[in-house]
Amino acid sequence: MAFSTSSSGNTVKTEALALKGENAFEIMQKSLSVEFQNSTIGPFITSINGVKAGEGEYWALYVNGEYAQKGISLYTIDSDLNIEWKLEKASGFS
Repeated sequence: MAFSTSSSGNTVKTEALALKGENAFEIMQKSLSVEFQNSTIGPFITSINGVKAGEGEYWALYVNGEYAQKGISLYTIDSDLNIEWKLEKASGFS
């Protein structure tokens, strides 16, 4: 499983070993420094490795190159996953 984060044009990649059936969010917490808020749809990531989302930004989740359709805590390791977090502008903010 691979994690990568990108903000301000900088990308950091982290490889993590995971067993089939493990939860992707739990592996992320073991591999990266993560801050989050609990929400009704699962953890909302606010900071990764000390990089916090600024005003009007959020950490967007991509899985295998596609914008995720569910939260990180709903992914179970069943094959090689490429998890990418991108700091993006939230819609409705300037």
